[in-house]
Amino acid sequence: MTQRNQVHDEFLFRQFFQKLEEILLKKVMFLVFLGHPTSGGVDCMNKIDHEIIDTKQMGFPMKVILIGFFGGLIWSFIGYSSYYFHLTEVGPSFVLLPWALGDWKLGHTGQLVGIAVIAILSIGIAFFYKWTLQKVNSMWPGVGFGMLLWVIVFYILNPFIVDLKPVQSYSLNTIVTTLCLFILYGLFIGYSISYEYAEQNEPMSKEDSFKAE
Repeated sequence: MTQRNQVHDEFLFRQFFQKLEEILLKKVMFLVFLGHPTSGGVDCMNKIDHEIIDTKQMGFPMKVILIGFFGGLIWSFIGYSSYYFHLTEVGPSFVLLPWALGDWKLGHTGQLVGIAVIAILSIGIAFFYKWTLQKVNSMWPGVGFGMLLWVIVFYILNPFIVDLKPVQSYSLNTIVTTLCLFILYGLFIGYSISYEYAEQNEPMSKEDSFKAE
């Protein structure tokens, strides 16, 4: 029974990430076609659907780049929202703390710059996951990967970041919130890459093959 529940949970996660991927692709393609008016809404949607099929057939490294970038962008923005509503004392600008950039890095501008920096750094993190755990098609490696990243930032790198306080100095809310954010980020990166790896090694469905012609 436990094994059946695990298979069901993994199926739900697979469906969730597939739907999320399609939504993100449609949003991006819609913004692209806004600058290129078509003869009608139907033609626009047909072109978007065709572009989505082409995107799904793009190289795996490019997908890893997109997963890393959007993973860092989405979860660092959620981290900033948590910081803004005082759920955590650490915002995305923590990546700027090792450098002497002035007090602006602790303000609104610093948080936005931090989000951009995390999105770029996240591409490298995504490739690291690809090289090490891409073949493990399960949610748990991603969860463990996120926890490992949290330990690296708040314990291993902590002594080298002067403005980042020791973990025991932060409130319980900060510790729990940041740990949850890192776990969700790791889950997003890990499961997305594993899912795309599995999809890449499966033959394209007849329906997509027909649409692509």
